[in-house]
Amino acid sequence: MELSGNKKSPRLRFKKETRNSWKIAAFAAGTLFFLFYVNYAKAQQQYFQINTRKEKNTYTNSIQTIGALNIVAPRDQYGAITLDYPGKTPHQLYTSVMNYLKATQRFVVIANGDDATVKYRDFFYIGKKDSCKADLIALNYITIYTLENKIKFSLDEYNIFSTVNDAQLEISKFGEVSSRQDVPFNYYEYVQPAPYKDAAQYRTGGLVGLATRKAGKKHQPGLAYPESIYDPEGNIVNAANKRIIEVFFNSYIISLKNYLDNNLK
Repeated sequence: MELSGNKKSPRLRFKKETRNSWKIAAFAAGTLFFLFYVNYAKAQQQYFQINTRKEKNTYTNSIQTIGALNIVAPRDQYGAITLDYPGKTPHQLYTSVMNYLKATQRFVVIANGDDATVKYRDFFYIGKKDSCKADLIALNYITIYTLENKIKFSLDEYNIFSTVNDAQLEISKFGEVSSRQDVPFNYYEYVQPAPYKDAAQYRTGGLVGLATRKAGKKHQPGLAYPESIYDPEGNIVNAANKRIIEVFFNSYIISLKNYLDNNLK
């Protein structure tokens, strides 16, 4: 099942947002959590994978490669993934889920009530430029349904932002994403765009593009989008980022399941 990323995309603001905004967590904390989710992702079941498909572009009448995050674990008709906890009541599961969110000290609870539903937001680094060739930041909205004997995990909306310009992203209480001092950033591209006459024109700034211009070389998507996983033909050109992004998303369920398995009484 392919997830519709940016189904309800956050509003991008390139004007500095100063009121009621939360800064993204310090990367020192992000590094610790990265080690945490890499550790738990090893030899664990996969729930999410990044794959490609071919699709006809109706404007150019050409076939293009589309990359997307997909659910690969068993799920219900609504795309929710079920974790079974026989003998546990909705209240027990709800309490444990809330304790997990508090212990993580990273997620923002948006809505909860009636021991049945918890909605929360995650705005966090997936990886930094030294390992991903760009800073990758996730903004995801998740709902957990606590039922009799089980919980259901739903990744309602997901977004990945990318910057090669060291943009420091912030999010307002209204869900508007902006960067300090209007440093450029954009949505992450799983697939490098098909070659343009000047691919870098679609990417404001960037050290790679600048170096290429100075060298007088032809701009290619691979230079303008070094963090993309696939080239325009669908070949993997950045396997490390595929693994890093998949591990990040799988960690949502793996870390939650690990906590519940160890703490449910």
